[in-house]
Amino acid sequence: MNSERWAVFELVHDSSAQPLAVKDDEGKYIGSGAGHAEGAIRGDLTWSLYEKVSENSCGMYLRGALRRGERETIFEARGFAERTGRSEWSVAGSLRFDDPSIPAPLLWNGRFDENSGRASWNLWKI
Repeated sequence: MNSERWAVFELVHDSSAQPLAVKDDEGKYIGSGAGHAEGAIRGDLTWSLYEKVSENSCGMYLRGALRRGERETIFEARGFAERTGRSEWSVAGSLRFDDPSIPAPLLWNGRFDENSGRASWNLWKI
């Protein structure tokens, strides 16, 4: 399987951000925030995270929007996180946009730091 890093998402939790609506069965609402995409797609991100949590791992559902100029594209990411340190988590999953011009699915992996509320995701085109 050949893959190439397609983009990078930098995500930051913002306790004042409003949650994006999702179905009730996606898990417990954890938080929302903003960020930025660089690479094959560029733009500003808003997002909300829902999780099915256990002590050292969790299932994740993230719904967000990518704004490029006047255009907004919705995306959904499903994945998992595993604690790798006191406040660090390793995360991975798949992501789809509602824009058919963006390849699907994209795989992502990265890190989340609880203390800073920051995550960095590499998006991979397969």
